[in-house]
Amino acid sequence: MAVLTRLCGIARANADHGAAIAAARRLVHIDPLVEESQQLLIETLDAAGQRGGAVRQFRHCRETLKHELGIEPAPQTMHLMARLAAVKRGPTPAAVEKNSASRRERRNFAAARNDNAG
Repeated sequence: MAVLTRLCGIARANADHGAAIAAARRLVHIDPLVEESQQLLIETLDAAGQRGGAVRQFRHCRETLKHELGIEPAPQTMHLMARLAAVKRGPTPAAVEKNSASRRERRNFAAARNDNAG
């Protein structure tokens, strides 16, 4: 499980959201009762711009813990969801990254066009 956690962290650091989500999902699949894995998946989904998926995963986590163990999620998991809920519905980190790349491409294209026009 430590390898998957590390893989998820590396993928997130490299903005490889698909790989990060896949690693976090695998962790949860191995043992859905490990809340740290659930938290990692929720955070990873949100970082990838999938806030709805993060909320669904929290609900699934809460239902699993209630059904299997008769408990509510740990305070850390509840704080994570409260923090996500409190974040304004502004652009997600993935959307900001995508828009920045798009702006760079437009600037580069305009600069190349101007160089060729001269």
